[in-house]
Amino acid sequence: MFTGIVQKQGKIIAIKKENKAWKFRVEANNFPKDIKKGDSIAVNGVCATIVDFEKNKFAFEAIEETLKKTNFKKLKKGSVVNLEKSIKWNEKIDGHFVQGHVDETGKILNIKNDKKRTKITISLSKEMRPFVAYKGSISINGISLTISEVENKNFSVDIIPHTLKNTNLCQLKKNDIVNLEADMIARYLHKIITTK
Repeated sequence: MFTGIVQKQGKIIAIKKENKAWKFRVEANNFPKDIKKGDSIAVNGVCATIVDFEKNKFAFEAIEETLKKTNFKKLKKGSVVNLEKSIKWNEKIDGHFVQGHVDETGKILNIKNDKKRTKITISLSKEMRPFVAYKGSISINGISLTISEVENKNFSVDIIPHTLKNTNLCQLKKNDIVNLEADMIARYLHKIITTK
């Protein structure tokens, strides 16, 4: 389980196909020292298992199904990813509960900048629409964000300068693909309401 508060950004330094999975190697300076092999880590909002770790470098694996459902298929050497280690039971939650189970990817439709914020508009499928509400929470590339506007086929979020600076959202451009995970509470409430 995660909170959607990005702790570090990492850079992909190698991608290699091994057996039935792809191995991604990441470099992240000054990442928490208590990380070890076997731990869970959110990479762009995807829950991954650390299969190798040394100093400021670690590796994780992803199968073809994960590549199809996430923006991992777009990653290449030099790509910057958002990182968050899993929370412990006694840690406070600053964002919202993020499972690391990406629902779908969305396409960046528009990016609008002004002095106070950056407004990002992202495509939305009809399957995801029931879980997306004005002022509700959503995870975008592993970042806990508040929805500022919802339309039939898209939604928008307003990004403050701090978030833009400390995540890979600052590198986004129109037509880029991001990972989306609906708020867990919204999903369960919808299930309860629609189940007869």
